[in-house]
Amino acid sequence: MSDKKLDIKNSSKTVKDLKLNALLEITKAINNNVSTAQLLDLYQDILENRLKVGKLVLFSFDKGVDMYIKVRNWSGF
Repeated sequence: MSDKKLDIKNSSKTVKDLKLNALLEITKAINNNVSTAQLLDLYQDILENRLKVGKLVLFSFDKGVDMYIKVRNWSGF
């Protein structure tokens, strides 16, 4: 296999590992009954800093609309 194909395969595996580890961390936090604020902070940290998500807004539609998370890089907000 060429070096380029190995690099792509390793990069893909790294991204999958990051996503799985993030999901595991969120799941553990839920199982440990962390507060909503702590869970949202963890979720935001994972999306912004580890998975490099640049645009996201998370809304809650329970008894009205609340915006919980807004990732900074969204230029329209």
